Amino acid sequence: MDNESKISRRDLLVTGGASTAGLILVAATPSHALATPVAEPATMQEEVSVTDSPTEAASALPGAIPSRGQAVDQLALHVGVELVPLVDTCQHGEVPDRLESARRLILRDLGFLTPMIMISDNVRLQPNEYDILLNGASVGTGNLFMGRLLAMNPGNVREPIDGHRCKDPAYGMPGLWIKEDFRQEATYRGYTVVNTATVIVTHFSKLIVEHAHELLQWSDLERMMADLREFHPRIVQEVHEYVPFADLVQVFRNLLEERVSIADRLSIVNAIVQKCRVTRNAETLTRYARQALRRSIIAKYCHPAFELSVIKLSKHYEELVESGISCTEDGGTVLDLDPSLAAAIITDIGKAITYFTEQPVLLCGWRIRYGLSRLIRQFVPELAVIAFSEVPAEITTKTLAEV
Repeated sequence: MDNESKISRRDLLVTGGASTAGLILVAATPSHALATPVAEPATMQEEVSVTDSPTEAASALPGAIPSRGQAVDQLALHVGVELVPLVDTCQHGEVPDRLESARRLILRDLGFLTPMIMISDNVRLQPNEYDILLNGASVGTGNLFMGRLLAMNPGNVREPIDGHRCKDPAYGMPGLWIKEDFRQEATYRGYTVVNTATVIVTHFSKLIVEHAHELLQWSDLERMMADLREFHPRIVQEVHEYVPFADLVQVFRNLLEERVSIADRLSIVNAIVQKCRVTRNAETLTRYARQALRRSIIAKYCHPAFELSVIKLSKHYEELVESGISCTEDGGTVLDLDPSLAAAIITDIGKAITYFTEQPVLLCGWRIRYGLSRLIRQFVPELAVIAFSEVPAEITTKTLAEV
């Protein structure tokens, strides 16, 4: 039986051996196919010949185009030789299937299926090291202790346990590499215990979400617009007539950069069409798109009783930040604050976050929201910056702190 009949074009999982040129592709349904239910990750695994070039090996397979015409792969995971059993399905490695499941979860949360993940071993790495690459550049690394489990203290554990001290690669939390025999004891004492595969998948998932806006390509949005045109041809025609495609792509990237789902593309495009005769500036159009998506944005942070706990920006800081905003020629804005003022704002926000047990939210005026959000993300990436105009009328806000 040839490869054409053995490997599905829609769901592909190809596994190479444990050689230094080993290659695994983790692919899935194209990013525009959101209207149909998402199937479980593919379980079919076939051994294929391995070449010295991952791109060459992948492109030789039907339906597998990992680089989308690029010289480098958008997403890649390289592992040291000791970590090969984690990614080699012939050795019951669970990382490929779990990465595929993670991509499905990101599809659900962000409305965007990220590119396939190229997995290979790399003799240039330390034997127990892994490297996560975006467009050929490293964005995250970690070191694992094979045969051990990672035990992390969520903050309320007082009883120590034997193990090698380390830091969780994804979030920098202090942890311990413990023997598998100590799992039950560590769990009983309150530690969060995970295996080595979970460490890689958690780290990779976090970085995908953080860099999703860099992964969205023009071709992805072209397919999304083609799907939308099938049911709403007039609105797609109008947005293409008035908005340059580069600006349209930038609006979607702006949303993803702040972890706003782009699944409701009809609402996004409708908001753009309503304002595109007035402005074509991507920043301004993003603001209107966010207002159209305000209920789905707030839903992630809201309590079941329609209550939103927030940090409120004081009038003093609001005025100082607004005075630092200047307009660009194309209608966008630039925030230029005195470094000491920016440091004071970040410090006060860091103190205010301690009042939150869940993801914190900062509430401010719409004029400064975009620039302030870009500033804060550099230092407090987990903080969501929301404008007053983005809070639906049915939601009540509860101020836990004011800065």
